[in-house]
Order: sequence, then structure tokens, then C-alpha cells
Amino acid sequence: MSKSKRFMAIAVGLMACVPGTGIHADSLDKPAVEKIEAPFPVEFTSAGNLFEEAPMARFDEPMRYEIKKGEKLREAMTRWTKKAGYELVWQPGPEDGDIVFAASMSFTDSFEKAADAFFEIVRTQTKFDGKLHSNKVLRVFVANAKK
Repeated sequence: MSKSKRFMAIAVGLMACVPGTGIHADSLDKPAVEKIEAPFPVEFTSAGNLFEEAPMARFDEPMRYEIKKGEKLREAMTRWTKKAGYELVWQPGPEDGDIVFAASMSFTDSFEKAADAFFEIVRTQTKFDGKLHSNKVLRVFVANAKK
């Protein structure tokens, strides 16, 4: 078969169907969407407002944040930040260690207030401290003065 005849056969084959879809060229003149001459279904038109507003979740509502006896500071703050939708940035190095709590504690308040109250206790008794940032980050670090 000559080059021009082979090209002609390929071109005719391409016009006969749309590649990759299995749709033949003769079906392309039909519309893809069928128009229906009827009113919108009654069950939707008489249903009222289908998109009623749901009450927004309030994140400033008090929640319970706990420290468990025997738990480490990093474990507790990971759990707290996940619950509150914050990110934990842990800055103490391996040489700084971690705190293991000798007793359980709980704080029922907003995350910000619970974290502030918790770190008031931690900073007076240990070298660790924490700071909340406006971009929803809790940064835990080692304070300059060692306890």
C-alpha cells in the first residue's frame, strides 16, 4: 500500500469514530443532553428552603482538656492541639528531655484559656513553657532560666 493510500485510510478511520470513546461520528449530531419539557419535580418545589442554615460550630465553647498521670508533656500537647484544631511546634531538643506528670489534671475552658492556665503551672515548676500564636500554633520551648 502506498503512503498516500495508507494516510487516506487512517484519516477515514479517524473521521468514523472519536478516539478513546467508542462513539461513532454519525452519533455526534445528536445532543448529549436530553431536554425535558416538564416542571421541576413537585417534591423539590414544595419542600421549602432546601438549604436551610445549620448553626455554626463554636470553638470558643468550653471543652475539657486533661493531663493523665504518667503522661508526657509532648503526648498531652499533641492530643490537646489535635482536639482544638491547632498545630504543635515542639522546640525542645532531645537533650532537654520531657516532663512526666505525677498527677492527673483537667481544665474545662476554651483551648486558649486552658493552655494558658496549664502553662502557668508548667513554667513555675519546670524549664518548659508554651506560647499560643495567632496562626493557630502552640509552640512549646525551653525557657532560658533552668529550674
